Amino acid sequence: MLVSCKQNGADDAPDDAACVAQRVPFLDSYLSSLGIIHRIVTTTLDFKSEMRSGRYDAYWISGGADKLLDDLAEEVREAAFRGETLVMDGVHDQRNGDLDDAVGIDFRGKPAGLDTVTLTGAMLPAGSFAVSGTKPIRVRLTTGVRQAVFNSGDPAIATNAYGYGNGLLFAFDLTGTLMAQPSSTLLQGTLDGALAFVTPAVPTTVTGGAYVPLSVTIENDEPVAVNVDVTATLPAGFTLEAGAPPAIVTGSTVTWHVALPANGKQTLELAVRAPTASGSYSIALALTQIYGSTSVPDGTATIPVVVSGLDGGLPAVIAQLQALSLTAADNAARNLAVSSLQTASTAIAAARWDDAIGALVAADAKIGAINAVDTKAYQAAVDNVMKEVEERWWAALPACPAAAPCRTP
Repeated sequence: MLVSCKQNGADDAPDDAACVAQRVPFLDSYLSSLGIIHRIVTTTLDFKSEMRSGRYDAYWISGGADKLLDDLAEEVREAAFRGETLVMDGVHDQRNGDLDDAVGIDFRGKPAGLDTVTLTGAMLPAGSFAVSGTKPIRVRLTTGVRQAVFNSGDPAIATNAYGYGNGLLFAFDLTGTLMAQPSSTLLQGTLDGALAFVTPAVPTTVTGGAYVPLSVTIENDEPVAVNVDVTATLPAGFTLEAGAPPAIVTGSTVTWHVALPANGKQTLELAVRAPTASGSYSIALALTQIYGSTSVPDGTATIPVVVSGLDGGLPAVIAQLQALSLTAADNAARNLAVSSLQTASTAIAAARWDDAIGALVAADAKIGAINAVDTKAYQAAVDNVMKEVEERWWAALPACPAAAPCRTP
């Protein structure tokens, strides 16, 4: 989550440091109380490194997008297109224009009198609330769907299916409104319901080097407590990034010692970093019951992981674009897209990650200019290449606490 807070709510004003300092701890506590895993940042470099880590599948831009410098706004937009989620609330500024398509709106100014929100979406609770904080914005829906209205009849909350992902817009200062009414169950239900509605689907294929969160639930159907060991064996190229509860790692083997209560269960959370080589992999699981000094095998399972990496993804989309039969105008756009992808390929080979991302953003724009055929799959393929390039950029960073940008644990 990238938090900004403009002085006096003006679009072109600098950040109000005192306002930001109030909002960050409030949001941290509020999101934690809803059980939402998150990280809150306030600077361009911190957002860039967190987004490119691959750990997240939703990005919340609160208070304006003017910190999304260089190609960051386009990266966020394309992340939504490939299957992730973009959430926006608060001030609309010049950088938001790059993101409006993702939430399905056109900006129409900041009139007076947008004071009350009435919820209309089926996934939201019934009710109305007053807004607080910076001035709400007026929007026209393009592809977005109205989920709440202001007292003027203008859209107040909108959702949008964008490419393979989702967008969610609060056309008012949601953070300021939550701070003014921190105990409101209506607002809690609104945020929870809206986020659940736009939660990304679990991908069936991951990019090379992807951060892959996994859950394993074990259940004891005996009327007595039991001690078990759960062992995961990672294929070559996989590494453990995180585990909860903490696990014991020995080479490629990850082991949890778990005390299960009678008729109880426990969910083990782990996150692995996938290899960069394309292929179909399996993580082997084994369950062993422990009786004093005796261990008894009690079942096995596998978790399949399919990786589509740069080694196959980028050449494939270039070949697919080149094979299209197009009109003269579309042919010119296709040729420019292919040229940009070839430029990206050269930059990737030289580990010039930012140059590669810039070329991939340019390729997306040219693919979008092809009108005669449906280019959704080609654009998403480019966006998945971009995701892996972003993760390679992140992997090359020094570990924090080095100067930003750096890799956080």
